[in-house]
Amino acid sequence: SNELKQGAVVVFKVANVTTPTRQLASASTTAITTFDSSGNIIDSASDVATDAITEGVLTGVKRVSSGVDTPAYTDKAVVSFTTAGSVPVGGSIRVSLPAVVSVQAGWVIASDASVVFSSPSSSTPVVMSGADVSVTDGGRVATFKISSNELKQGAVVVFKVANVTTPTKQLASASATAIKTFDSTGNTIDSTSDVATDAITEGALTGVKRVNSGVDT
Repeated sequence: SNELKQGAVVVFKVANVTTPTRQLASASTTAITTFDSSGNIIDSASDVATDAITEGVLTGVKRVSSGVDTPAYTDKAVVSFTTAGSVPVGGSIRVSLPAVVSVQAGWVIASDASVVFSSPSSSTPVVMSGADVSVTDGGRVATFKISSNELKQGAVVVFKVANVTTPTKQLASASATAIKTFDSTGNTIDSTSDVATDAITEGALTGVKRVNSGVDT
């Protein structure tokens, strides 16, 4: 109802429009055409501008929590953040733990590491072990592909990475871990470089702590 008059300034909203899974410069290549009720063209334009699409930012509780916070200990690590854009099936997540200097071994993710999501709890993403998980940079960087169930935009994400070994020295808590999300062709969707890791403190020897002399005289 209600025709558009000639010379009318027209503004309308279209719901549920999803931006591309890559960054793009602003472009004037969208076409708009108006028609009469019989399909005859009234007006048209092919140089309508779209906004630039820039890299999104991961937010929320950005943390990598090691299972045991002492040096050289292998356990599961819990990773958390909130997405900005969605991560489609076939897309991937990369976790880059910080480099550690003056140490025999820094953060190490095992080559056979597995990834299990606990959030979102509905339509939980699945990562298949093996080919879907790639560990590089001496074990400091893990990239894994989502095999089923995309991550929605604004999703609170929590997952466990198995077989993560803490560095062989004590460290203060640091916000230097980087996380990126990608589409299936490797285009960056969201990123952040200030994800916190736990402080690594000196471990305690336990068990039967004893020195037995051969002859006690």
